[in-house]
Amino acid sequence: MKVNLAAQILSGTVANALEHFYDESVSETVCFIRHFNRFFDCLNVRSLFEGRNKRNPDLDPYTDVNDNRLEWLTTTFLGYFEEWRQNIENRNIAATAKQKAAMTLSRQTLDGLKISVKSITECVKFMLGAGAEFILAHHFNQDPLEQHFGHYRHKQ
Repeated sequence: MKVNLAAQILSGTVANALEHFYDESVSETVCFIRHFNRFFDCLNVRSLFEGRNKRNPDLDPYTDVNDNRLEWLTTTFLGYFEEWRQNIENRNIAATAKQKAAMTLSRQTLDGLKISVKSITECVKFMLGAGAEFILAHHFNQDPLEQHFGHYRHKQ
């Protein structure tokens, strides 16, 4: 999968361009993009100095269990999708459950986001609480696991 293409589309640059060239009709799209852009930044902390160098505090290493990004991920980011789901559910329109489900992200995608956010935030809190000086969230990924099973698939 080409994650970098999704990151380019769901970026602050695209959100800024949409706001600049279009009217309020794209405001919800811009909101969606900004949420995912920050989500990507919070989970892609790669070095001790990237946040400072890029002037983006979301790219700073995690050093405190009370980091506001951890709170943002679990409440604001996940809450955004829950509010979206509730708004669709409460809409007073003649639509089947399947049609309403098509108006939001799939259940599997939402479950994956919840699992990812809750797992990473709890791991960061646990590791910092256990004495780690800092956490680089970029290292929380499944690439080594995928590579391991890729070797098994290749041998068949």
